[in-house]
Amino acid sequence: MVGEVDFGTTDADWHEWQRYEAVINSAFAASPLWGLCVMSTALPEPVLTAVRRTHPQLLGAAGRAANPDYVDP
Repeated sequence: MVGEVDFGTTDADWHEWQRYEAVINSAFAASPLWGLCVMSTALPEPVLTAVRRTHPQLLGAAGRAANPDYVDP
């Protein structure tokens, strides 16, 4: 599944989105699927930091890899 998110425009919106991202990994953990969150590197740095902390894997040219910046909620 591929997801696109409206992060909102305020710090409060970004924090709420980060909470959602942290929970959704657990909610889908038992499901036989993985999601691809498409993010722009032009997003504000607080959003990009939250992206790095809430996604356990990253997709690169070599495929999926563990994300060293992931923080288990």
